[in-house]
Amino acid sequence: MADYDYYNIEPQLQELDPNILRIDFDYRTEKHRIMCWDPYLKEEYIAMTVPWKELDSRVVTHMRRINPTKFNAFDELEQNMILREIEQEKKIEEMARSMADMLYKPLLKDAYC
Repeated sequence: MADYDYYNIEPQLQELDPNILRIDFDYRTEKHRIMCWDPYLKEEYIAMTVPWKELDSRVVTHMRRINPTKFNAFDELEQNMILREIEQEKKIEEMARSMADMLYKPLLKDAYC
């Protein structure tokens, strides 16, 4: 079991990806290192580092999202399109607000002068 793995993240990650070996804690940098095994190169590598106190369900969620066997590119594209539409709507709303302010301020100035 990994040091400071209070939420039992290591077995959950190993269920997602059998190439995940263990979670090490680097005391010098105060980060968790998720160690994996590369079957082609036959060596270990660091798949991800996680800051201290952040080894929780967010790591499992992130690994599920980037796991290529369960990754659906169409869901990712759809999510990006929705975010882009929201961003464009905010820009249009801001432009309309600034245009309304630009037209409204001279009217206020004339009304009170």
